[in-house]
Amino acid sequence: MLLPLALCAGLHAQSAKWDGSYKVFGGATTGGAKDNLIQSTQNFGAGVEATYALDKDSCLAFDLGYRFFPGTNAMQSYIVLPTATAATIGRIYTGETRDRKVDGSSWQASALYRRNAFTEGMYWQAGLRIGFNKAKQTDTGAASSYTQTSATAWTVTATRAIDSVDEKKTTAIGLLGGIGYRFTDMYSGELNVFQTKFEGASAGKQNGTVVELAFGVRF
Repeated sequence: MLLPLALCAGLHAQSAKWDGSYKVFGGATTGGAKDNLIQSTQNFGAGVEATYALDKDSCLAFDLGYRFFPGTNAMQSYIVLPTATAATIGRIYTGETRDRKVDGSSWQASALYRRNAFTEGMYWQAGLRIGFNKAKQTDTGAASSYTQTSATAWTVTATRAIDSVDEKKTTAIGLLGGIGYRFTDMYSGELNVFQTKFEGASAGKQNGTVVELAFGVRF
């Protein structure tokens, strides 16, 4: 009779060590990933977290989430024609107008050590975050051929649309550190910084640093 009770008590104590929450987050991207690739600071996403208590002041935290890095349109090239003169009548020139947008996305998982510190409700954390990152490069615009028909005029002789999509995937493992605060037993907030990396079809591999604000709701 005592043995089943002891086993149940042990299982209950073990399950009490685990806790979980939903998280939403957003922030800013810096470094080469922003300047040379995505050209936008914004990122946002959502995920889930599980913690395992080590003692009353510390725990291990594991999370899994999805993050989106929306890019912005940037002109890559534009048509430049020489000054028309009578001596160049009949010559053919080519040029293009090309816009490029690179969006990033990532499935991310973290393993962190978390410890209470400073004052009641606050904690710090540090560990590793792995990201399975994808950069999607979309080019749009037009490429045209021009023939000089007079001393002052050009005529378009051929045009083709530029419409291409290239994707590159890479795996990034970087350090993560941050601080958090538990507003109540249900709600918490965090400020974290972590390293990541993307590979663009044209820009190559670009490192970046992400600053995030996260909001958690315990379940």
